Amino acid sequence: EWHSIQESFSNVVFEENMTSQLLGLSFNQLPSPSLKKCFAYCSIFAKGSEIEREQVVQLWMAEGYLEPNKGTDMEDMGNKFFNLLLQSSLFQDVKKDVYNNVTCCKMHDLVHEVLCQVSSSETKRMDETALDDIPQVHHLALNSCKVERSKTIEEKAKYVRTLFLKGIAYDKTFQVFRSLHVLNLDGAGIEALPISIGVLLHLRLVDVSHTKVKVLPDSVCRLYNLQTLRTTGCDSLKRLPNKMRNLISLRHLHYYKDENVKMPLQIGKLTSLRTLEFFNVCPERGRGIEELGSLKNLGGKLEIRNLEHVNSKEEAKRADLSGKRNIRELEFLWKWNYDWEIDNNIGGDILEGLQPHPNLKILTIKNFMDEFPPWVRRIAS
Repeated sequence: EWHSIQESFSNVVFEENMTSQLLGLSFNQLPSPSLKKCFAYCSIFAKGSEIEREQVVQLWMAEGYLEPNKGTDMEDMGNKFFNLLLQSSLFQDVKKDVYNNVTCCKMHDLVHEVLCQVSSSETKRMDETALDDIPQVHHLALNSCKVERSKTIEEKAKYVRTLFLKGIAYDKTFQVFRSLHVLNLDGAGIEALPISIGVLLHLRLVDVSHTKVKVLPDSVCRLYNLQTLRTTGCDSLKRLPNKMRNLISLRHLHYYKDENVKMPLQIGKLTSLRTLEFFNVCPERGRGIEELGSLKNLGGKLEIRNLEHVNSKEEAKRADLSGKRNIRELEFLWKWNYDWEIDNNIGGDILEGLQPHPNLKILTIKNFMDEFPPWVRRIAS
């Protein structure tokens, strides 16, 4: 391997641009074409921006860059690629979570410049532009975009698979970019998503984080290929469409609200779901705790709230938390003002039915006023 690297150095001209050449060599030495493609995609991010691990893996998934091997899924492959880039020092300035896992990082400006050169035929970042002036690329980041429409625009736009847009998203914009796999509106100045988003049938990822969007149109529920929906920091969004159960390909739902928000009906039909940040139990049919039972692949952290609406140990068992080996952190919440005297002392039985898988790392129980079952006492001791 060292001889191979020595031969690669034979083409380096030791002049002022030597650093860029050596970084280019680091890129060329990456072990697989898929990894190179994933790393080159990162040029879509602005120079100096923070790259979130989960987000970039989900973007790679949406573009179809992650082909899992037998026994692994797309997320596993994406995390493996992310770690390889960390080990190669192509990512830096890392931040870590309580488990010492890297959650986000940055790229050095010189690395970003090299990536922009490598991916120049595939990816462009542009300021304000008219649609007619967009380049024919697969990945496009725009600060704002005028919406005049012509045959020339449609010919170019059909190649675009990723659109990062900071400006206003118009109906015409969506009608033009019909081949999109990724629509990232994070931080865009919008208060509503146009109904026409429903025509973007190839979408795998939609991100409306840090916008003022108040409601998602029902047409979102026609995006049957959607893998990831991100609404982080979207404080105005009070609820999700009721027909979310139609999004059968959804794997990651980044949506966090208080205990008063109703879950979409029959969320248990989303059997591919890996990320669900909270579940508010409701006595209505289709919103009970049993909806969690069929979500076998849930992982990371999950908050289960309004547990006063669970009526028995058997009902709690239907959530099948003991079978969810990928959940690392659980939080159980009862209403702070719940009248425990009317509970007939079944709180402990309900908690017994919520026993998690042994892989659990962190357990939080709030507003519980009954006797802990044996499994909780074992953890506490």
